[in-house]
Amino acid sequence: MRPNRHTLIAGRHNYEVIWDRMLADGSIPMPGPGMIAFCGIKHDDWCSIFNNGLCDCAPEIDAGEPINPEDLSALPEP
Repeated sequence: MRPNRHTLIAGRHNYEVIWDRMLADGSIPMPGPGMIAFCGIKHDDWCSIFNNGLCDCAPEIDAGEPINPEDLSALPEP
């Protein structure tokens, strides 16, 4: 079950709860030593996080594959 306005855990952002569950079930790839990973958290437009509140929506969390920082030097400059 994904958190929503009705399952908000006191004092925690919903995205933290979802993130913790994803880590526990292995759906987020964990970077190894010396590796980095990027993730995106997409909140609903009505989420309280945009008004300095706690996240109370069920955001989408997209976690990328871990990468070696040395591989970033081969990328072209923007």
